[in-house]
Amino acid sequence: MSNLDNIDENLIEIIEDKLNSGFIKANGMEILEAKKGYVKGRIVINELHLNSWNAVHGGCIFSLADTIAGIAAISCMGNVVTLSGNINYIRPAINTAEIIGEAEVIHSGSSTAVVDVLLKSHEGKILSKSTLTFHKV
Repeated sequence: MSNLDNIDENLIEIIEDKLNSGFIKANGMEILEAKKGYVKGRIVINELHLNSWNAVHGGCIFSLADTIAGIAAISCMGNVVTLSGNINYIRPAINTAEIIGEAEVIHSGSSTAVVDVLLKSHEGKILSKSTLTFHKV
């Protein structure tokens, strides 16, 4: 996590816990900003994130979307699991130093939350648009 000043103090412990999980930590995901219903995060790209065409693997892109969306949902309703996710890949992430994403909760009910995610290259080009649904546990 690069800057605790941009993280709502009520979310710091939750975010630190999530970022220390094996998969998220191994892939180098970071949270740049977080408040109730909104999370901005990123992943700095290295050769381990690339597919055979030297583009960022689609699974890596979806993982970032799922991670920041999940934290946004948690900020509204506590622990959640992903029920479903839809991603539209807009363009390949080639020669991209980092991917930056913003997740916004568009619905938070008693048992589910729906989150929209937009991921962009470090140059600001849109890479993907996702919608994910989470269930409270």
